[in-house]
Amino acid sequence: MKKLIFTLLISAALTGCGDEILDFRNAEMSNGLIYSQGENKPFTGGVTNIPLNSIPTKDLSGMLQFVTRVTNDQSLSQLFMVGSIASLMGNSSSSAIMCDALVKEGYLSGQAQCFTTSGRLGVMDVDYVDGNIDGGVVFYSLKDKTKSMLAEAEFTGGKLNGELKAYGLKSNKLVSSTIWVGGVLNGVAETFSDETQKLVWKATLVDDKLEGDVEEYDHSSGDLVKTTTYKSGVKVEPQSVSASKEGCYDSWMSAYRKEVGDEAAITSDQISEWEQWCIEGKTPEA
Repeated sequence: MKKLIFTLLISAALTGCGDEILDFRNAEMSNGLIYSQGENKPFTGGVTNIPLNSIPTKDLSGMLQFVTRVTNDQSLSQLFMVGSIASLMGNSSSSAIMCDALVKEGYLSGQAQCFTTSGRLGVMDVDYVDGNIDGGVVFYSLKDKTKSMLAEAEFTGGKLNGELKAYGLKSNKLVSSTIWVGGVLNGVAETFSDETQKLVWKATLVDDKLEGDVEEYDHSSGDLVKTTTYKSGVKVEPQSVSASKEGCYDSWMSAYRKEVGDEAAITSDQISEWEQWCIEGKTPEA
């Protein structure tokens, strides 16, 4: 039934164009282009039952790894692994994932809808332009047959570009939101509890590196419990107030000794003055 619906959708999209629907069993590939068997001109139309290893998917690997980690949903990555093993063995016919897609002049151009070979469960929807992943990408969880969304994102020229949202294994609610630019994390990243949907972690990343305050919250109450500061991905160790003051006093004393000599007496008035300057944030270098 699902295959019939997709075939009808493709037919509707191609109405008036004179294009065809081709089962991949009757297709052949050359230099990355899809042809109808025996034809010299690249195919244009709808192609059904394309094995996963016959369409461009390598640009999805980073997204899949990230989503698997933040959701702890292994179902999709395991299925991809089965497909990769079949590809390495040169047996595309045993692919665990098949796709139906629109093709223009041999290249995938439009949405590809992928599903499990067994049971035709939805795996992902991927937008292509001239053979490159460009547009929306949706992953589905295989934990059940309800086609629950696992993640959604936008790609430009094969790279993550925009917000990547991932959804919880238990709740199907948002558990991670990250901003990507050209395939690199750049912007605010937030993690939410799958159980309570409360914010549990928030940070800013610049070129894949933590920058500024990283905030951690209680999973149940949502209260802020810890703040850690980073600079270019390196943790900035907090300096105690007493240590900070002591360093300030030492700098003023060193500057004073340098000016008047090591044997010069230091009065209580001088120390009080340095204390005030340190409170005001003044240093000898300023």
